[in-house]
Amino acid sequence: MIGWLALAVAVYYVQKPMRFQNITLMGLCMYVFMLGREVSLLAIAYIFIYRLIKGEKIPKIFLESIILGAFSILAILTLYTFIPSPGYTAYFYSSFLRAGNLEKILKAVKQLAATYHIGWIPLIAYGLDDRTKKDALFNTSVIVGGTFIIIDHFIGTVSSRFVFLTYPGLLPAILLGIRRLSRNFASEKVQKLLSYSFVSAYILIGFTSTLENNLAFPVTSDEAIAKLFPES
Repeated sequence: MIGWLALAVAVYYVQKPMRFQNITLMGLCMYVFMLGREVSLLAIAYIFIYRLIKGEKIPKIFLESIILGAFSILAILTLYTFIPSPGYTAYFYSSFLRAGNLEKILKAVKQLAATYHIGWIPLIAYGLDDRTKKDALFNTSVIVGGTFIIIDHFIGTVSSRFVFLTYPGLLPAILLGIRRLSRNFASEKVQKLLSYSFVSAYILIGFTSTLENNLAFPVTSDEAIAKLFPES
């Protein structure tokens, strides 16, 4: 869940002026986020791509990313000081070797379709709208979220955890898409109500259908996770 929080903070942060004080505060947030979950690096990608699309000055964009990256690296070093071999790296290499396997590719495509189910409708509909070209947040969400899905295929296992890990990347784009579609038949207040009701229900349905495999309660989840590491 801290990966979700990292993206939420990043989306909030990019609306603020690029000042040293703000960058430092975001850097401290990144330190905390990275201690909790490595997927929090998506936040830096969001900020970097968003700034590029908005046409900010390149030197400032890179300086900001370097500072945020430094805080993130510090968090990783902190982790390795106390945990020399973090468990989440155990399956990266084996997953990478199986990435080109046709069975895994087809399984990933099927999982991808199921993961976002009706979310593909607002995502694609808004993506085909000419006005989308000017929407920095939508394009950032598609670029970063889409890239993460591809990366996840190479370093992750195809399972219901795919839902849990990749949901945040495209959620902003899906939210913007449903808000854009609702403008055709609703007032601004109703648009917001429809948008957030849709996304809340969307998340709830996705999580309910994969709940047991995504929450590490001391029940069958432990057995399912153990099967991912048969050699140990």
